[in-house]
Amino acid sequence: MVWWRVVPPFAPPRPRVRRLAVALAWAALTLLSACSTQPSRPNVILILTDDQLAASLALMPTLQRELVGEGVHLPNAFTSTPLCCPARVSLLRGQYAHNHRVRSNGGPEGGFPKLYDTGAEASSLATWLQGAGYRTALMGKYLNAYPYGPEGENPSGYRGPRVNYVPPGWSEWYGFIDVPRDPRNSPYAMYDYKINANGRIRHYGSRPQDYQTDVLAGLAVDFVRRSARRGPFFLLLAPTAPHLPAVPAPRHADAFRDLQAPRPPSFNADPQGKARWLELPPLSDADIAAIDATYRAQAQMLLAVDELLGSLLDALRETGTLDNTYLVFTSDHGWHSGEHRLFHLKLTPYDASVRLPLVIRGPGIPKGEVREHLVLNTDLAPTIAAWAGVSPPAWVDGRSLAPVLRPRPVPLEGWRQSVLTEFWPRRALGEDPEHRPTEHHPKVPVPQYRAVRTLGRLYVEYRYADGTREGELYDLTNDPFELTNLYAGADVALKAALAAHAEALQGCAGATCRALEDQAVP
Repeated sequence: MVWWRVVPPFAPPRPRVRRLAVALAWAALTLLSACSTQPSRPNVILILTDDQLAASLALMPTLQRELVGEGVHLPNAFTSTPLCCPARVSLLRGQYAHNHRVRSNGGPEGGFPKLYDTGAEASSLATWLQGAGYRTALMGKYLNAYPYGPEGENPSGYRGPRVNYVPPGWSEWYGFIDVPRDPRNSPYAMYDYKINANGRIRHYGSRPQDYQTDVLAGLAVDFVRRSARRGPFFLLLAPTAPHLPAVPAPRHADAFRDLQAPRPPSFNADPQGKARWLELPPLSDADIAAIDATYRAQAQMLLAVDELLGSLLDALRETGTLDNTYLVFTSDHGWHSGEHRLFHLKLTPYDASVRLPLVIRGPGIPKGEVREHLVLNTDLAPTIAAWAGVSPPAWVDGRSLAPVLRPRPVPLEGWRQSVLTEFWPRRALGEDPEHRPTEHHPKVPVPQYRAVRTLGRLYVEYRYADGTREGELYDLTNDPFELTNLYAGADVALKAALAAHAEALQGCAGATCRALEDQAVP
């Protein structure tokens, strides 16, 4: 022992010194024992689907049992921009699109090239966690037009990375190559696609084992098993299911044979009284058949995602890491399946497009509970950072969901009172390439808008290319399906207050956004 060496030779230690030394030794051993039994920092797995309706969670049995039944369901979760690339950047950066400036899927103002051009990849959820000692991995879809967009659509003076580029912050990288309008490089093909596997481009063909969701499941399970004893890990798992074209795994091709798309009151509803861009004819029998066929195929695709979740849970149990792992399941935005005569479309401010599926399970989170609080996709990055013990940068707009997820949540009146939704149409081509006219779907030119949503109201301001404007206002308490536009007859002072709040939110940043969201809205 150290104390023995400081005693003069041949002299026994004094009783008082010996008692003190023994006490110190026991204290040290107790401290070491306590440290060894403290739980390690939690792991986090975030599963991010593409174009998934919030209601379709009910079609996933493993998710219902293992996440909804064992965690918290947040039914009032919304996307800040109902379009893939802006929404995914908002998730990774915790920002509204007006702050991260990626406004579309491509063109000079959108896609991966825009984010790369801004240099904003240098600070994201991935870099925050990796800097704190986490092993980080992305598997699946990153951003539209990764790693390069079509020639002529990139930001002015853009110099993109090499095809095998791996963004900062990722310890392991398995990102889908996505070149718009190039079927040889499409992440939406469930077969015959390419993955940048840690800097090496892998091509997957048309064999049964190449089915995209199953490949991701194998990669994810392998990562969990390898990472279980190597410190905390963060996995962003982003299958493109159930995005079109809807191609289910062959083993699920006969599932849900009689399933139809939901028929809420907004299905095929007359748009009279709404903004003029929604002047659409009634859905035909062929339209409705196409909607049902698509919904059924997308539901079948989600069965493979549900199996992926089951495989991950098995791996977590086998490695003894389940109790110390947060699992978050969500999507980038919703999807119209006939509501307001819209289908094969997102982009709108309406519930079908902006409401997210969101379920969270993990240490300290209650089981089988529902939280009605307003939640945004910008909240996920600061929430995961908080679980990891990391303070996000001051410019983050979102907030940690910890007060909502604890056993006794913050009251609704003490939480966010409004959320902003914002959308900009593409300027390079005038429309998003995913939404060009098809056999059963006309071109629907969704105009630029900003919208404020509360638990009881939806207020929308449209701005058309010719400079004209229109408004919509819905009483969600009495009209949850957004059928009756009250804007024309609404009180002038009310409309002015809502317009001022929308303008302030679209100009906010960081703590200012949270303060504005917390304000009571008329």
